[in-house]
Amino acid sequence: MPSERVIIHHSWPRYVSVLFPLWLFFAFFTQLKLVPGLDHNIGAFEVVGALVAAFFILWEVPKGGLRIHPLLGIVLFLLGVAVISQIRLPGTHREYGMLQVALLVFFAAFLWINHNLLKRYHLSVAWLTQIIIACVFVAGVLVVVQGVQTGGDIQAAGPFRNRAHMASYMLTSFWLCLVGTLWPGVRLPIRFLGLGSLCLSLYCIAVSGRRSVYLALFLGLICLMAAVIGSRKGRRLQWLAVSLLAVGFLYGMYSLGAKSDTRIAFFRTRIGLVDDRVASFLGRNESANAPTFFALQRQGVMMAFRASPILGIGWGGFPDSEYSPTGHEVHSTPMRFLAELGIVGLALYLVFMGNLLARSMALYRRMRASPYQNAYLALMLGIWTMSLSYIYNRHITERTFWILLAVLLAMEVFAADWHQIRSRLAEPRPGRKPAPHLQALATPGS
Repeated sequence: MPSERVIIHHSWPRYVSVLFPLWLFFAFFTQLKLVPGLDHNIGAFEVVGALVAAFFILWEVPKGGLRIHPLLGIVLFLLGVAVISQIRLPGTHREYGMLQVALLVFFAAFLWINHNLLKRYHLSVAWLTQIIIACVFVAGVLVVVQGVQTGGDIQAAGPFRNRAHMASYMLTSFWLCLVGTLWPGVRLPIRFLGLGSLCLSLYCIAVSGRRSVYLALFLGLICLMAAVIGSRKGRRLQWLAVSLLAVGFLYGMYSLGAKSDTRIAFFRTRIGLVDDRVASFLGRNESANAPTFFALQRQGVMMAFRASPILGIGWGGFPDSEYSPTGHEVHSTPMRFLAELGIVGLALYLVFMGNLLARSMALYRRMRASPYQNAYLALMLGIWTMSLSYIYNRHITERTFWILLAVLLAMEVFAADWHQIRSRLAEPRPGRKPAPHLQALATPGS
């Protein structure tokens, strides 16, 4: 049976084996307090990314054959619209708007470099996810340690800036760790580390008190339990174990947690208010005398849309505009695109997310008959769950979302390799050997 053995390929340039894992490390930690940023989350990740881009252009451009992924094509169109929209911003708001444009530039560069590196050198999915698992484990342990040191302070978020940031980060990290844990051929210590990272991510989500993230997580767990029934017989045990671990861990925190622990008590209180959070977002519990935060933002978005329906008021221009009653960014990602980039931006966002969701589903269907079906199903469930969370949470600048896309690109390349080596094994051609990375896939017991 073919197995993944592409940990570090000997033909990689040295900069790939040195800078790429460092880049992933900073991609996870640059928005955290562990890695200082220069301004508005631009810092070490972007500096290391510039080095990766420089070496990549130096080594790869002369070879030719650089590719643009369809998702990257959509982001480039979005970037062009964002640049044009800066004309509409007042001079006092343009600095923040250009910073937001710079983040889109880094996002596009991240996709472009990852796609070409993964396509050319076939980096290991297991290796990528193991780096992520280690990062999540470190961040989760720091959250637990700070909670103990502060005597259970509900605002203790470890290396994260605040509870909201911790919740959104760990929700994506949960699915990334699940992909790495379910990947076939992973050594037992790494698998146990992955399970520990899963529990730590669930703990961070629970003590964050973010009801919107609770809702997305619960729907994802329902899908996990449904996967026990829908997966093939030989793969149901893994889903059953993961489902029991996740549900049992949360139930244990809720029912068996120490009553004196203020963070557990906070979790119990907030989880009972999830329905109120949904009602607030849908506008069912609003009153004319005391409008909710979401009602104020929704009114501001519609005012901005009516003022400029085609290209919006300018990318990054909402927080400081007259349409923002609270001075905050729009929390709902689709509503942000509607306000700042108008109908054109919202259409590009919907096309991007539709393409992403369709790709995840197509990948799972393609690999459903392989030993990797559980990992691909976890990726699909994670992307679909996160797409729900993005309806009421901003995500376009979240580095974990970028890493999720990098893992998707790596799994696309691996799926193509898998089917190629399977077809070559089924119909061997005398005198021809598969490419080195495909030959490694076919090595028995590797």
